[in-house]
Amino acid sequence: MDNQRHEIRTAKVRLELRNDSNNNPVLFGQAAVYNSLSKDLGGFKEIIEPGFFTGALDGDIIATLEHNAENLLGRTSAGTLRIWDSPEALRTENSIPSTSTGQNLMILVKRGDLTGMSFSFSVRPGGDRWEKDSNGKKIRRLLRNGCAGLYDVTYTANPAYSDTSIAQRSMKEHFNDDRTWKQRPRATLLKIAKLTNFRNTQEIREWANRLRKIGK
Repeated sequence: MDNQRHEIRTAKVRLELRNDSNNNPVLFGQAAVYNSLSKDLGGFKEIIEPGFFTGALDGDIIATLEHNAENLLGRTSAGTLRIWDSPEALRTENSIPSTSTGQNLMILVKRGDLTGMSFSFSVRPGGDRWEKDSNGKKIRRLLRNGCAGLYDVTYTANPAYSDTSIAQRSMKEHFNDDRTWKQRPRATLLKIAKLTNFRNTQEIREWANRLRKIGK
């Protein structure tokens, strides 16, 4: 995994601790909520569309405490972590191990000290879309089938933390490109186009329209 390409999103959620039929502890949560406008993430807000994670749930995803793999709490390949889509959210079901980390987790959840869930992910090319709302505020939409990989879900005491550095770079590139596109030489645009792997016809049309505006 290329950690340089990972993004992290965190939100305050309700964690529910239950016992299964064998009286073993199971923790239920939701790692992401769909169609909900996020808080300000550093110059933009974000909406995750239903189906964003489609195709990314078949990998070996782990559950941890505070994104620390040494605090392992379950994994999908072992059947101790189950992740599925609902119309409203990405939901998790985690069989808690009888380790010190697992015991500490249950104590913290019961006390209400852990109030957040987080996930690390990456976005495939064309998997997001930038736009502005009626007030000119920047919005990033994470589109259906747009997730390239979901790597872990974690329980956290700091639901205010998110790593948005990759998204911020993408935002600057997108809006700067829109402002300065006509200033770029046509030869430069053609060179960039040849290096670009188009994922759909919409991207090709956008490039064609921009090149037509340049002329020649």
